Amino acid sequence: MTISAVETTGIFCRSSCAARPRPDHVTAMSGVRDALFAGFRPCRRCHPIAGDEDPAWAAAAVAAVESDPEARRQVWQLAAAAGIGAAQLERWMEGRHRMSVAAYLRARRLTQHLRSARVARQPRAGHGRVVTTLVETPLGPMLAGATDEGICLLEFTDRPMLPTEVAALTRLRGPLVGGRHPHLDALRNQLGEYFAGVRSRFDVPLDAPGSPFQGRVWAGLRQIPFGETRTYAQLAAGTGRRGAARAVGRANGSNRVSIVIPCHRVVATGGGLGGYGGGLDRKRQLLELEASARGAQAGGAPGAGPVVTA
Repeated sequence: MTISAVETTGIFCRSSCAARPRPDHVTAMSGVRDALFAGFRPCRRCHPIAGDEDPAWAAAAVAAVESDPEARRQVWQLAAAAGIGAAQLERWMEGRHRMSVAAYLRARRLTQHLRSARVARQPRAGHGRVVTTLVETPLGPMLAGATDEGICLLEFTDRPMLPTEVAALTRLRGPLVGGRHPHLDALRNQLGEYFAGVRSRFDVPLDAPGSPFQGRVWAGLRQIPFGETRTYAQLAAGTGRRGAARAVGRANGSNRVSIVIPCHRVVATGGGLGGYGGGLDRKRQLLELEASARGAQAGGAPGAGPVVTA
């Protein structure tokens, strides 16, 4: 289903919707999932998630969510209220929109944060709050946040742990507000260079609150050379906790500043990718990007510029 996302209203519609926004205000998206994780909410006129052509129980379940998008719900509770089983609702959502019911619920709880981050243009101080913006990347949109001390959040908007991370940052650093900040401007530029293959290290300041052990693990991650990987066991040994691979894995998964603190460079001992909060396909693509950029520079590929290694 082709979706029309309207920047001025923050809603997304079916291409057949009777509403006719100005074409220069509309961004075409490939489906409901992309629109939701970009911070758009569904149109109440054309009902793009569940309409007249969908089962009545599906429309009832979606209507229940849309009546209070920020409420916490379990999938089984939503299905039971619609008079069906959870598996049936999951099959419909996956088949119709290529997303799980849990992802839909999570996206709607995040809508206000994502929309605020996407549309805000006003410069803001990051004292007692987290200033946020959306950064578009080749692998999908990312929610970035900064305090005056540094970058404290950088996550793909569809990461399952993002609501938990937002709640933790709100507790530790204050509320999230959309806006511009010098640290975010620097991060956006450096991410662009990274994905273009001309930056191997980030030098934006960081504000990453955590336990002393988590701090050591995150520092160890930043020491893994660009284009290389380490196993969880190797990372554990480097932090002075040989044999604590599982604890290192948990600390790795608690990293809230992905890519800049490169948790994607840690792999399983047996050669597998291991886990990654942003999805294994993204982890694979990040590792391939870095290996390709490092190889191109080492080989002096024609037209390749210098890699920034600040």
